[in-house]
Amino acid sequence: MVVRDLRNGHVLHKTPTGTPRGANPSEGLLVGVGPAVAIIVKSNGSVAWIAENEIGPPRGPAEYEVHALDSSGSRMLAFGSDVDPHSLALAGSTLYWAQGGKPFSATLN
Repeated sequence: MVVRDLRNGHVLHKTPTGTPRGANPSEGLLVGVGPAVAIIVKSNGSVAWIAENEIGPPRGPAEYEVHALDSSGSRMLAFGSDVDPHSLALAGSTLYWAQGGKPFSATLN
């Protein structure tokens, strides 16, 4: 994930999309890495995203991670197969997503 200031081209943030939690070579399992399926960037460069984990065979249900990177640092806010990958939204400085059919929120400074 790279966030760039479009006015001058400077890179504000550069971070992996997911949180590596190891690999199981015998199963070909890679967890914590994969494409961002939803991204929100504030005008100050703060960013939040939902990443889909790439899971090797046998393929189970998709798992997702909700991440935020702002003046407070980088953090994973949620993880699981029940995170709605299309639910990411921002109102002011409040970030919203859904997991297990329930709404969750966090501050994005």
